[in-house]
Amino acid sequence: KSAGSTMMLRHGNVEGALQHANAALDEFSRSGDAQGLARAYRQLAQAQMVGGLMMEAKGSIKSAIQIAADSADFVAECESYCELGNAQLWIGELRLADEHFEKCLELCEVSMELSVLGRATVGRGYVAVLEGRLDEGLDLLEAGCSALQQCDD
Repeated sequence: KSAGSTMMLRHGNVEGALQHANAALDEFSRSGDAQGLARAYRQLAQAQMVGGLMMEAKGSIKSAIQIAADSADFVAECESYCELGNAQLWIGELRLADEHFEKCLELCEVSMELSVLGRATVGRGYVAVLEGRLDEGLDLLEAGCSALQQCDD
């Protein structure tokens, strides 16, 4: 159900995406589906970020992290930390973004989720470049892109 909010965002319908994600939250809350609930919170956060609701988005992602941690869903927790890192990066909180990407990478060692590992490594690369650590940033960007390419193969 939460995938519909992604499609709405791709078509520029932020309000519809917010409504759709909230409906998914209600549905997954009632059904007790922790994995679906964490995913719906991440979808809500994406819609909130696109809509400029950054504080709300961070709260939604933190809810997703808590649900994933409580249910020992390392993949969802890893994805959520990556999303939180992206949110922090968007608003210029580079230190916090780097910390969340690093936490994501630690969880990727457990979950072996290559696509999230690639995205978090790219995120850390962006942080390094923005902080003026160009060589390190370029190395991280290259490593992250390489991991993402492996997912496509």
